[in-house]
Amino acid sequence: MAKITAISSHEEANTSSSPRKPAKRAPPPSPPPPVSLFIWLIPTLTVAFSIYCNYRGMQATPHGWFHDLMSTSPTALRSQAGLPRSFHQSLDDLPRPFDRILLVLDLFFVQAAATSLGKGLVAIMASIALPWFVAELIEGLKVGQRRAPLGIEGFALIVIIAGVYMFGCVIPLVSVPAMAIYGWRQATKKPSVIRPLPSPDASVVQAVVLNVAISGLPILGLLLIDAQSYPVLAFYNNIGAVLFPLAWFPLLILRSRSGSTKHRKHVDPRLAASNAYRLLAYLTIPAWWGGGYVAIPQLLRIIRGSTAQWPDDATSLLFWDICGLLAGAYALVLVQAEVDFRAVQCGGPRVHRARLLVEDIVFGSTGLLLLGPGFAFSMYLARREVLAEKARFGVAPAFVEEAEKLDGEFKAEAQKAQ
Repeated sequence: MAKITAISSHEEANTSSSPRKPAKRAPPPSPPPPVSLFIWLIPTLTVAFSIYCNYRGMQATPHGWFHDLMSTSPTALRSQAGLPRSFHQSLDDLPRPFDRILLVLDLFFVQAAATSLGKGLVAIMASIALPWFVAELIEGLKVGQRRAPLGIEGFALIVIIAGVYMFGCVIPLVSVPAMAIYGWRQATKKPSVIRPLPSPDASVVQAVVLNVAISGLPILGLLLIDAQSYPVLAFYNNIGAVLFPLAWFPLLILRSRSGSTKHRKHVDPRLAASNAYRLLAYLTIPAWWGGGYVAIPQLLRIIRGSTAQWPDDATSLLFWDICGLLAGAYALVLVQAEVDFRAVQCGGPRVHRARLLVEDIVFGSTGLLLLGPGFAFSMYLARREVLAEKARFGVAPAFVEEAEKLDGEFKAEAQKAQ
């Protein structure tokens, strides 16, 4: 026994005295490219298309109506709108075009709501813009988003400017490049962070949805108020349809309630936003069906013919507004996909499953056409929140059963802790 021990100790001594060869390590993965072609190409194309929509909607108009309005005196504009001669006459002392901009906006909305085509286009545009607005406001209230590219204040000002100039031009022109720059920076500097970030409290999310619904009442007034019978009421409602984002500023008070979520280990912080987006998805269906039933047959007849068949320049502008918003929403989806891919390249978790082209064409296009672009965009936002929440549980997006099992374990632990 002693002999064996001596031999083993002698072998250990020889082993320790002999130099150890360093283990071969796998070469480090090559760093991702510093610049992505698509992250700059998508915003560039969006900006170019937004400018084109503005040109078609406000410059190359079928009847040249906007140019005639801007060259008309404020007194004549009041007469066209059916307003009293002395109505806000003090604004006439302002320099041009500020002396007539409110009257031009009023006449635009009056003309847009005067035809069934215009009312249908307003309903379609509202169904697209509603989830976009709610998403921007919820993101502005999330934890860690106070340095977001736009925030609530910036986005509200952008929407007001868009109401004066053109929704389909200004909103995509600013939002898509800002999101691309901000998302790319976050993906490279903090790739391990699961995005989208956790939602604020459910009460804050509900307050955002309620605020957007109330602030959007002037849009509903466009479809219901008879401007010929009630010109003064229609004037104030039409101006409210431009300035309605001012009602979003009180939401800044709620930032104090969207604090840290470190103490909430057994809740689902992203599901509040997901539920809000699902609710919006179903609310946009009636607007899409009603607006499409009225507007799409007329649009098809106009597209097959010449631009002179547009009944007025207001409906033509609304059509290009919709085109710009649709392109901007799809550009946001492409930017998010490129940012997610970049985060995985930089070592972050794969939160969002890559979708196949056939899957997008077959299933995505079906929901887009039947239920509307607002429904498709809202469900996309809800899907991102759900997948991010599953990633927080350490669950692959495909294994729903494991997510439910872990959810039950978390709830059991929460009950024991109580």
